[in-house]
Amino acid sequence: MLPDPASSHKQTLTPKTKKTPTPKKSRSKQTPSKCVPPGLLATDIKESVVKWLLPDWIPTASLTLLVGRPGCGKSSLSALLCSLAIRPLLLTGWEESLSLTTIPRLRAHSVPLKEVCIIDPQLAWTFPGSSKRLLEAVRQWGSSLVVLDPIDAYLDVNTNANDGQGVRGMLQELVLIAATTGCAIIGIRHPGKDPNNVCCGSREWAAVPRTIIEVMHDDGPPEKRLIRPYKFSLGARPEARAFTLVPQSGSPPVFNLGDIVDRSEADLAAVTDTVERSKIDRALELLPLILSEGEMLAKEVYAMGEIEKLGDRVLDKAAARMKVTRRREGQGASHKVWWSLPGD
Repeated sequence: MLPDPASSHKQTLTPKTKKTPTPKKSRSKQTPSKCVPPGLLATDIKESVVKWLLPDWIPTASLTLLVGRPGCGKSSLSALLCSLAIRPLLLTGWEESLSLTTIPRLRAHSVPLKEVCIIDPQLAWTFPGSSKRLLEAVRQWGSSLVVLDPIDAYLDVNTNANDGQGVRGMLQELVLIAATTGCAIIGIRHPGKDPNNVCCGSREWAAVPRTIIEVMHDDGPPEKRLIRPYKFSLGARPEARAFTLVPQSGSPPVFNLGDIVDRSEADLAAVTDTVERSKIDRALELLPLILSEGEMLAKEVYAMGEIEKLGDRVLDKAAARMKVTRRREGQGASHKVWWSLPGD
């Protein structure tokens, strides 16, 4: 029997069911452990305090540069640091004789010589290439102090003091070794010919170390020796201080840290140009004369200095040295500044 044609066109209708909505994912914040990028949480890092080799001046676990002209006392200061350190490790250059100067200087500062290790200069260590060897030497010897004198002698042979990338590579490795071992690393350098160019060469010399100390010698008269911070990123910045090199019978002089000195004295000691020093000396003679009658407008002081061919900068340095009193009157472009001798 054939099927009914009409029935072949009938469709079986099924009731539509409502779709159950998919629940939305919760937008609650993820736990920090799931969203931290490669690295450490700040809460996982233990805070630390600065420890000092020379209190308030030379930190441990850090790189410090001592910068000064030849004969100013840098090596004597490093000998003092050796006397404060445990089993110092020295990397010396070819600038001075170990037997004639280095050893007698250490002995004069009462450094136990059997506790000092001097890396043979003929090994020709350079950085960053010799970083692993230095790290191993510090750990094996148990050193709390490493001195590179001069530090420029340990730059890689394929770089120079003006090569920013090479200098940064060297200094960063030394910073890492200091931080890893806890020792103080001291690099000794000469400044540039310009007295304001303390860290000559690449800007990385000033950027990478946390501490840079100037060691200065003012021929005078009177003769003065000073240290002051050029860069100081750890704690309160210390005031400039005088020091002396105390003569010893039959041996090198001993570094003796003295009292705090006025900032103007330190600024004057930093002036090494003989012509500028001569002008400052003349200004020191002139100012008491022109201010002897009492207060005078600064512009008049500058005008009288110009007659004597003494510029404003020279007069300002001399005034700071003399502690000249400056009194401001008024505001804005119409203000006036009066100078007078201290105590007037």
